[in-house]
Amino acid sequence: MKWLTILAAIAASVVLAGCGTTTATQGSSGSSAAQAAPGIAAPVRDGKFEFVVLSVDRSKTAGPADDHSTAQGEFINVHLSVKNTGNEAQGYYATNQKLIINGKKFDAASIMGAPGDGNNINPGLGIDSTVVSFDVPVGAAPEAIELHDSAFSGGVKVSLAGSPPASNG
Repeated sequence: MKWLTILAAIAASVVLAGCGTTTATQGSSGSSAAQAAPGIAAPVRDGKFEFVVLSVDRSKTAGPADDHSTAQGEFINVHLSVKNTGNEAQGYYATNQKLIINGKKFDAASIMGAPGDGNNINPGLGIDSTVVSFDVPVGAAPEAIELHDSAFSGGVKVSLAGSPPASNG
């Protein structure tokens, strides 16, 4: 009887180990599916924030007319909405966002006057339209933006492939 109990325990361990392997394999294939980032207009979440990339464009200057910044190269401007889905106020900072070009991460430019930048957003509220500008080499093609609810969050990627069109000059 004792041997039967030991054999049953070994059999159960083998079955569970096999299930663990299957789960890990499914997790691996799931993570490759997760690498296909959502695109423009798709809601995505990181931490307490839900982001929607509204559009992307290029410019030589960014910010308000009376206090604009001029790019060393050109600005890629990512227009987005931000909503607090959490249970308490959370600060939104444009400088927490990263632009990805050829696998390299670019920091957001510190542009004064971007709507909502540096503001606390109360639960259930948001910023309907703000912009994050990145100073990049002229003609650079952005792959994705990595959106963060804080400087310490994991972030979520949104594909920007194909936008904006290349600059004319």
